[in-house]
Amino acid sequence: MARRRTSIGHSAAVLLFLLFMSTTLAVPPPAQAGMSLPAFASARLSERELHVLRVDSRYDRQPGLKAIRDKLVNDQPVTTAELRVLANAGDGLAAYALAERYIDSDRPELRADAAFYYAVAVARGRSYAINPLVEILNDGQTVIPQARLDNIERALLLQASQGDRDAVDVLSKFYLQGRPFGYRPDMAEALMKAGASASRDSQLALRTALWLASKEPNDPAEIMEIRRFLAIALESPDLSVRTAAENLMRSYPDPGTAIVEDDDE
Repeated sequence: MARRRTSIGHSAAVLLFLLFMSTTLAVPPPAQAGMSLPAFASARLSERELHVLRVDSRYDRQPGLKAIRDKLVNDQPVTTAELRVLANAGDGLAAYALAERYIDSDRPELRADAAFYYAVAVARGRSYAINPLVEILNDGQTVIPQARLDNIERALLLQASQGDRDAVDVLSKFYLQGRPFGYRPDMAEALMKAGASASRDSQLALRTALWLASKEPNDPAEIMEIRRFLAIALESPDLSVRTAAENLMRSYPDPGTAIVEDDDE
C-alpha cells in the first residue's frame, strides 16, 4: 500500500492558523539585522512620506530644538507645545512622549493624534511604540483619517524593513484581518515569509507555515516551503511551538521521499 501525505484538511489548518493568530503579541528581543521587504511593500514606502523632518539635520540650524531635547532626555519639564515642535521635526523620543501625554489626558478626541505620534516614534526605530499604537488601532472607537492611516502603515513597514518582529507580526495580522489597512493576504504572506526567513523567529515561522497550509497546497515546491518554515519552528525553546510544528510536519512529508502509488495499483 502506498504511503501518501495525510492532509490535515482546509478547515483544520484554518482553525489552527486563527488560533495562533489570536495569541497575545509578545515583545521579542530587538532584531539583529534588517530584512528585505517584498518589492510591492518597498514601493508602498516610496509612495508616501511621513510629514516630518529628520531632527538631526536641524539641531545645528535651530538650537532651540536641541534645547528642548536636552530638557526631555534630562527629565526636565517640557511643555506640550515644545514636545509637539520637536516631534514634528522628526524626533522619535519627543513623538512618543507627546503620544503618551495625549493618552494620559483621557481625552478621546486626542487618540487619533496619539496614534500618529506613536507612528512617528515607530518610524524612528522606537519599537516600544508599536503596542500602544496597536491598542488605539484596535479600540473600535478612534476615527483616524485615511491620510494618517497611510502614514501609520508606512511607519510599520519601515520598522518591518529593519527586521522588527513586532512590526512584521502586527502588519501581517492587520492585512489578514482586513482592517485597518485593508485585506491584503499577498502582502501578509510576503511579510511573514521575509520576516521568518530573516529572523528565524520560531513563532513567526510556525504562523507562516500554518497560513501556507491553510491554502491546501499540492505542489511539491509549496510543500517543501511549508517544511522549511516548520524546520525553523522546530528549533523553538517553546514546547507548544515545537509540538505544533511536529504535528504539522507529519502531515506534509518530504515529497522527494514519499512513496507514490503506481498507476496500476
